[in-house]
Amino acid sequence: MLAPMSCTGSLFSGMRRQAMALLLAAAALQAGGCLTTARPRRPLPEVVLNGAPDEIISEAVAAARADIQAGRPMICQAGGRDPWPVGIRMSDRKLVARLPVWTLDSDCRSPWLHSARLFAEAYNREIFVHVAGESGANGPGREMGNDRQ
Repeated sequence: MLAPMSCTGSLFSGMRRQAMALLLAAAALQAGGCLTTARPRRPLPEVVLNGAPDEIISEAVAAARADIQAGRPMICQAGGRDPWPVGIRMSDRKLVARLPVWTLDSDCRSPWLHSARLFAEAYNREIFVHVAGESGANGPGREMGNDRQ
């Protein structure tokens, strides 16, 4: 026996809604919309794995300046299971909210977690100064914070 028309119609109606939602999401992404923050696939910098703190900071600053020069600044996250933009205050995150996010892969047991955080903070410092300067928000005495919330 065939299902009544109302059941079949509602089944197809639900499928059409799902298909339409997928098409809209794909169109938004294609048009440059942002459903989630872009996560560029970049390898963990070698210096994080085996560099001294001063080498890590120097490499992070150089990477940030190169990204700024290339017109593709990002915000760097580190922090184990729940990475965050190290060194960017909650009150300042709106200034960098549109930037793509580069997450340094490391978990809580990672031997290079501290180094990844050091790299992220130095990288973000350079990016923040650039972005805040462009927005006019970098007034005298403006410093980065390290609050996580």
